[in-house]
Amino acid sequence: MPFTEKLAFAPKILSIVTQTILALIGAPFRNRSTTPSTIKRHVMYTAVRALVDGLTPHQNQYRAPHTDDIYAAYCKIHKLTPESEILQDGTRAHWIGPRNAKRIILYLHGGGYVIPAEPYSFGYVHALRESLRDSVPVEQIPSVLFLSYDLAPDAKFPRQLIQASELLTHIVTNLHIDLSSIILAGDSAGGNLSLALLSHLAHPHP
Repeated sequence: MPFTEKLAFAPKILSIVTQTILALIGAPFRNRSTTPSTIKRHVMYTAVRALVDGLTPHQNQYRAPHTDDIYAAYCKIHKLTPESEILQDGTRAHWIGPRNAKRIILYLHGGGYVIPAEPYSFGYVHALRESLRDSVPVEQIPSVLFLSYDLAPDAKFPRQLIQASELLTHIVTNLHIDLSSIILAGDSAGGNLSLALLSHLAHPHP
């Protein structure tokens, strides 16, 4: 992160904390017709807006752990064995569920292409797998392969699309999973990247 952005980081964090505290104090008096229905959501949305609006992409990456580190921490907390795929260019994708699953969810996280994956993203896909245990035979429960793509502004488009495409090729070619057994999913920017990947498959990007 540039030195000037480091100098501005602490004052910006102080401003974000102040905005969040003021939102909490003023929550009982807010206009309920134009704000979230609960105090928790009102405060949380205020904090998120302050983070997104107040910090530069580099500052957001500075304050948040890398996606790979978030995955390692999540596995440690939930007593999961971490396992990852590493592509030829060094791109990593992380498993939630056994590597030998017959079906795979290729998951692309959100964050505007500038913010690493949040712990709740791993929590979401983990909970999704667990929710299937009562309705689907164990051998049919898909495992999740969570792409840790490079972030902007240092990694510019189409870098993330290339990584997603190469991971899909790896799944089909090296893991021998048929395309019909792969579910493509993502949230926010990850949903956008999912659509970009589908478009690329239909109309290959140069």
